[in-house]
Amino acid sequence: MSGAALEQLRGMLKEIAVPQLAVSKENSPIKPESFPAFSSQALAGYSGDGAKSLLRPAIDKARAALWAVSPLEAPTELRPDVGKLKTLLPRQLDRGLIQQQLEAPADAGKEKEFKTQLFNKEKPLSRIVKFLTDALEELQNTKDKRQQEPKRWQANYDYVQARLEMQLASIIEYESLLGAMRKDLPPRDPKLHNGWRLTAQEKLQGDPAGKKQAASAQTHLDKMIQDYAGTPWEELAKRDRQVPLGLEWQPAKLK
Repeated sequence: MSGAALEQLRGMLKEIAVPQLAVSKENSPIKPESFPAFSSQALAGYSGDGAKSLLRPAIDKARAALWAVSPLEAPTELRPDVGKLKTLLPRQLDRGLIQQQLEAPADAGKEKEFKTQLFNKEKPLSRIVKFLTDALEELQNTKDKRQQEPKRWQANYDYVQARLEMQLASIIEYESLLGAMRKDLPPRDPKLHNGWRLTAQEKLQGDPAGKKQAASAQTHLDKMIQDYAGTPWEELAKRDRQVPLGLEWQPAKLK
């Protein structure tokens, strides 16, 4: 990919930069160098920096909501808005939204205390779900403007919408797993495992609301693959299409 093409791609990706999903261990940003070369013909209809876009304010607001629930540092241009949004959210976000591993109670007498801790972890998640649901609905309220926009901003809208749905699905799934754990602790061999580690799986097993968001996200990503063939948005949709949104606890030997 030529230097000019790389700079063009970097500009496109900057407009839709969002954090990795809260369940992901991969926190490095997507690098333009990891993309295949795109033909100038395929990108010809995707010019424009969005200065006059009617959708851009709504897209940026939705992106700010995603960055607000992430412990990662937001892009410079979004930091003022992200900072304001963080004041509306639980302080636990500073340590990360989803805990990747949990240490089992030392003995049966500690199980009640452990389940109380789970409840305290679960409580703020409902606020996060509502926060992101409101952000998604606010973005979708601008849908009537979408058809009036250049194709580049239609693609940006579609991608950010799908990422909001994916993040919602993963948080609802995690919230469901904590709730299930409060009822019955996942199986483990105490001689081998002193806790559980969160692992990804394709099938969601939690609340139907999470499954609904996941299905909607996959539908939107599939449509992006068709509508934006040969462009960075197709590549982004293909990558996200492979991200499993289901979760489960696996017994583990924690250090």
